[in-house]
Amino acid sequence: MRARAIPIFTGIETSGQPIVEDPFRYGGGDGTSSVPYRIETPAHFANLGCYPSDWDKAFVLTADLDLAGADANDLWPIGILTTPFTGVFDGNGHTVANLVCRRSSELYVGLFGSIGKDFSRPAPNTGEVLDLDVRDVNVSGCHYVGGLAAHSSGTLSCCSVTGQIVASGKNAGGLTGPTRARSRIARAHAR
Repeated sequence: MRARAIPIFTGIETSGQPIVEDPFRYGGGDGTSSVPYRIETPAHFANLGCYPSDWDKAFVLTADLDLAGADANDLWPIGILTTPFTGVFDGNGHTVANLVCRRSSELYVGLFGSIGKDFSRPAPNTGEVLDLDVRDVNVSGCHYVGGLAAHSSGTLSCCSVTGQIVASGKNAGGLTGPTRARSRIARAHAR
């Protein structure tokens, strides 16, 4: 059994997310496409939302995750419009179940807040989520709300979503909120 380091709080992102250093924030890997960070537990998953500097890395889900009972305040959407998720999240055929994310006055609410860079920016279109089943979500926000992604300029493939998605404003969808022209969605659905 390896020793557990204590996370060190170092500040707050402009988005309001905490900045912490935690050498064991994931179950292994180095974030490259050949050795992706491993998400093995709900805590590893929650950590992903707290580390914007990792949102351009590769991840693989190694087990089904049940987020029932998780504190909704500990689960931040992965990616925001100004710092979208531009990495690769391979669900590896696994399920993330019982996500509760109630942020009724906020924008970009979903499992992923924003995937891929907007087509109007000079950087190439990136950000991919694949082979992921999201079940029994309860997501609410103001504008840009989705079960898998609140906003996408990236690629979603072989993904599915079930649950309740509510927006008090506009731009909501079961799978994703608004998408951009360069978005790619293949073999994905919401029920």
